[in-house]
Amino acid sequence: MNYVYRNMTVEYLFKENTCLFSGYNDYTLPSDWEKYERFIFLLTLPNWYDEMKLVSWINDYENILRHFCHTVSSKPIYIFKLENYQCPTWNKGHVLDKALNKFNTDLFNLSPNVSILDLKKFKRDWMPDLRYYYMYQAFIPPHYGTEFQCWFEQICARETMPAKKCLVLDLDNTLWGGILSEDGAAHLQISGSYPGNVYQDFQHLVLAVKRAGGVLCIASKNDPKAVKKCFEDRRDLAVKWDDFILHKISWQSKYISVQEIVSELNIGLDSVVFIDDSSLEREEMRYYCPEVVIPDFPKEIYLRPAYFAKLFEQYFSQNTQFSDSNKTDLYVKKLRADQERAKFSSLADYLTNLNMKLHYEEFSENNMERIGELINKSNQFNLTTHRYTKEKLSEMAKTHWISCVNVADKFGDLGICGVCIVKCQTNIAEVDTFLLSCRVLGRDIEFSYMKYIEQILRKRNIKHIKSYYIPTAKNMKVEFFYEKCGFTLNSVESGCKIYTKEL
Repeated sequence: MNYVYRNMTVEYLFKENTCLFSGYNDYTLPSDWEKYERFIFLLTLPNWYDEMKLVSWINDYENILRHFCHTVSSKPIYIFKLENYQCPTWNKGHVLDKALNKFNTDLFNLSPNVSILDLKKFKRDWMPDLRYYYMYQAFIPPHYGTEFQCWFEQICARETMPAKKCLVLDLDNTLWGGILSEDGAAHLQISGSYPGNVYQDFQHLVLAVKRAGGVLCIASKNDPKAVKKCFEDRRDLAVKWDDFILHKISWQSKYISVQEIVSELNIGLDSVVFIDDSSLEREEMRYYCPEVVIPDFPKEIYLRPAYFAKLFEQYFSQNTQFSDSNKTDLYVKKLRADQERAKFSSLADYLTNLNMKLHYEEFSENNMERIGELINKSNQFNLTTHRYTKEKLSEMAKTHWISCVNVADKFGDLGICGVCIVKCQTNIAEVDTFLLSCRVLGRDIEFSYMKYIEQILRKRNIKHIKSYYIPTAKNMKVEFFYEKCGFTLNSVESGCKIYTKEL
């Protein structure tokens, strides 16, 4: 259930029985506020022609939001930007315009649980229909209601959906047409005329997942030698053998192959999308691995590319803002390092043999993409799981210290694998974010990184550190990290642990 604050008629913009609405210009917090899933502020600039009165209203509204976000820190809050739709040319570039720009910019600094929405992204060049605006106080015309509902629900779904990191593919009658063991590599439908051209288009969409930062894996009941030879012989295959990070090709059940994949990559089952033409294989996967995304498969071959394009948009396209084009190579290095672990009886000997080197950097244009990717995708070693856009990070960098750690070992450069965001005030520092990539878990890098953070804070005359652990379904393994670093647990509020440490 949502709670919507409004100063105009907005009920028709949300599905029935999904929201409760405030009274017009009523910004009080409901007494039973903890039962609501999210809070939405959909207010518009009042229809006044007193410039200073409007500026005062904007300032009051910002103060209300700041107090609200401070009070409601555990729930998602959606705030719509303010625009001067009523009189778009009135006083353009002067006091009111500057006040609006400042308000919309300051929204990004309110709180980690705030999402900023822009009606311009709902409808480009959109303007209110003045008939409904003046007669019914309906800011958005009613005939846009259904479209708005879909737009808003997609935003909520994308922000709450776990990032999909891995695409696991079947081969026969999925990546190509035909059955390798029966038809032979030369007779598989891979390119050329129909239906080969359909499979070729599908292969290019699979490559789009890799370009978006997803990892490709194979789960096929087949002869591994025959499959590898097929990739070597069929030069018209758009996706190559080395595009796949893991090749689980055997006669074992595919759910076992998927379980092995997530274990070796150190990701969750809910980070996997499984594509297979066989309804029996899909049903078995649903039974044993219900967390995996297992879409149905269209019967008509010619519908498959369009079908998969929708899957890409739903599960992988959101990764493109913070994509890592070298992810396959980085996972190869991780797997080689993991294989090395079996040679040593102690962790200390293993780490010494890896010859790790850590390099710390400040936030910059050069590393912003990777920092953003880690913040928006890291789940297991993530103490607060705050998510930030590139725009939000750029704004935060003005008031926060954002750093990252690069990791290299004898197998090569693993790139940026950790991020820390700290807000410093006088002699107190507050850790907003501390996380590591799953690529380097189990190497004790987190303790070296925290020592570095504390060392820098001492040089900045910081005397006290405050930090948080906010539990999720995925980060339970780091629940006691701060205790191991010498922090003192001060309190627990709604499951959130609050720590302090004297420097």
